[in-house]
Amino acid sequence: MEKNEIGTIIDKLIIVPDTNILLYLYKCSFNTSQNIVDLLGKVKEKIIIPSRVYKEYLNHKDEEQGKIDRKYDSFTKNLKKQVNELKGKINGSISESRKYDFPDCDVLETGIGTFLDKIILTIEKYENSLSAEKQNKSVQIANVAQLIRYWNEQGKIKSEPTIVQLMEYIKEGEFRFRYKMPPGYKDEEEKDKEVKKDSKKDNFEGRIRKYGDLFVWKEIIDIGKERKDEYLIFLTNDVKEDWWVLKGEENNKVPVSMREELRKEYMTITGSDKIEFMTLSKFYELFSDYYKICDIKTTLELDYESYVQGQVHTKYQEQIEEEIIKKLETIDWGEISGDFVNIIEPDIDIDDVFIEKITIHYDDDGETAIYDIKIGTTTLPIEIRKNDGESVVWIAEVELKGTIFIQIQRDLRNLDESGISFKSFSYDVLSNRDSWEIPCEMEEDALSEAKDTLEDYYNH
Repeated sequence: MEKNEIGTIIDKLIIVPDTNILLYLYKCSFNTSQNIVDLLGKVKEKIIIPSRVYKEYLNHKDEEQGKIDRKYDSFTKNLKKQVNELKGKINGSISESRKYDFPDCDVLETGIGTFLDKIILTIEKYENSLSAEKQNKSVQIANVAQLIRYWNEQGKIKSEPTIVQLMEYIKEGEFRFRYKMPPGYKDEEEKDKEVKKDSKKDNFEGRIRKYGDLFVWKEIIDIGKERKDEYLIFLTNDVKEDWWVLKGEENNKVPVSMREELRKEYMTITGSDKIEFMTLSKFYELFSDYYKICDIKTTLELDYESYVQGQVHTKYQEQIEEEIIKKLETIDWGEISGDFVNIIEPDIDIDDVFIEKITIHYDDDGETAIYDIKIGTTTLPIEIRKNDGESVVWIAEVELKGTIFIQIQRDLRNLDESGISFKSFSYDVLSNRDSWEIPCEMEEDALSEAKDTLEDYYNH
């Protein structure tokens, strides 16, 4: 859909939001939530909510609100805890140094303690300033609840299917999952794991949650049958391949259209081809422009993940990988193992680069968007060798996980980037296997494989 098409369909438009859209209104910033709620208020008469969406919303909204409360309560508490732990470690080190008669240990301990106490006071002052932000979050939650209450009172939430219909959907869901027929088959493994992990979810409702996308799809089709002359937009941030046609690089795939199988199914059953899937960022881009209420910060926040994915995995990928390799090559191998002395400088290759966390915020004048990005990487097995007389001896194989923090800034006046900057780097040892452990592991794997083969033989 293009911007110039909205005016032609606005009078005959149905908008069906997914659960993830309703819950996102709790998760995002106060500014973004307020602007999206304002936009949804403009089209609130056009909204229809599937019963499954509403049910999942009710099941998870308290959890999302609890996360918000814990976020504020734990932030400064954790900061103070870290400072106090640091203070304890430093005091312990200074106490240990006293047995060597180091001079002026008391002066050093008092000076550091005074400095750390000032940090605690700074954190406590900041804690007081969070009260306004907490109040904003309370308003945010109330605004979302008010909008959903309106839809409930106006009969905009569909009735639940009967138990007979539900059983038919479940039977159909089993067929669809078996043949990877959309929607929802990507949820099967994850939801089954949740049930196995949590005995409280091992019940009828818990076991059928994996068919949730299919239940929603069935309700969308029902809406389409009832109102076939109207244009239906399914609003979802679930951008997996069991809903969407995805295009792009492996780590930067973007949704471009609904799955063709779903479009054909909808057309066959409803007799209408007036349906489109849309992410919240695309919806906001189109409809906020139509209603002349566009906010650039909201636009950036809604699209920050795909923007950063594109920057990390295309524009800056080579530069990031070079920086990670450079940092890994400065490692003091003796810190990993006391055996790694006088080793030959190892060759290091990284296996994968992946984004672990993205935070967007703004500078003090509000004119620059700042993306703080935490990137993880794993290495391929690194061979540790050393010279032993005239021969080279293989002594170990090490695998590492590196974490690098980068920052990208964008000028809100023209959305140009100021380039990438690297902030800090750390690493963890994933494995450190010596020449004895590897043959043992190979032997264990061989025995396990032989055991599985014998079991298969006797079972058949």
